[in-house]
Amino acid sequence: MAQPTRQEILAAIDEIATRYGIDPAVMKKVIEGESGFNPAAVGDQGQSFGLAQLYMGGGLGNTYEQQTGSRPDNPDDWRQQLEFMAKQATQGGKGWEPWHASARLGIDPQAGLPGGPTTAAGATAPASRGRGGQPMPPAQVTAGQPKDSGLLAALKDLQKPKETTLGGALLAKAGLIDPKDPNKPETLGGLVFQGLGFGKSEKDAAAEAAVKGYNEFAPMGRQAQIDALAKKKQPPQPTKTLGQGLWSLFS
Repeated sequence: MAQPTRQEILAAIDEIATRYGIDPAVMKKVIEGESGFNPAAVGDQGQSFGLAQLYMGGGLGNTYEQQTGSRPDNPDDWRQQLEFMAKQATQGGKGWEPWHASARLGIDPQAGLPGGPTTAAGATAPASRGRGGQPMPPAQVTAGQPKDSGLLAALKDLQKPKETTLGGALLAKAGLIDPKDPNKPETLGGLVFQGLGFGKSEKDAAAEAAVKGYNEFAPMGRQAQIDALAKKKQPPQPTKTLGQGLWSLFS
């Protein structure tokens, strides 16, 4: 049988996709990624065949053969293979996921299918299986994903939202500082400065302010106390960095 023209293939996709409620543009995009519209295409080291690259190593190629009695390596059955592809995409439960090209092209597994997204654009499909239902080895699934070096992984483990310096991260790991505790400094300089007695924690500052406030306001009348409190400044903030501590000496 003569090889079909590209126009004949596109027209057949339009007809079959419409009949199954599939957006023809999405189906064409998947097929183009799989075989380039070549009915005689062979891939996966001689195990995937046809327009839909049906895999014969335990994938949809075997299902196709069981259901139709034909092998997917027969290019003369290209129209029947398109029919099978449309049926599997709409009734197989996984949409376009069995076709590896859909994940590579960023096509949502349900894109263009009844009840799914109306365009091919969307979240990348989980690449758990390859072309035509071929199981993908772990190396293919993780390929291209950079791995952290030991040092980078350690630094990420140390880092917390407020630890903006390496010293702060290391001290937090040692338990000497805690970004969540307002009474502890955030950097090595702040820790040393506070250790020398220059920096006051928020708890110490609040305690001193309470004692001073009681001694100052107790003799006053109620309205005088209210007026005086309104004029008071906020209690000093805890010294968390060396720069803050030094600045407080001159303020």
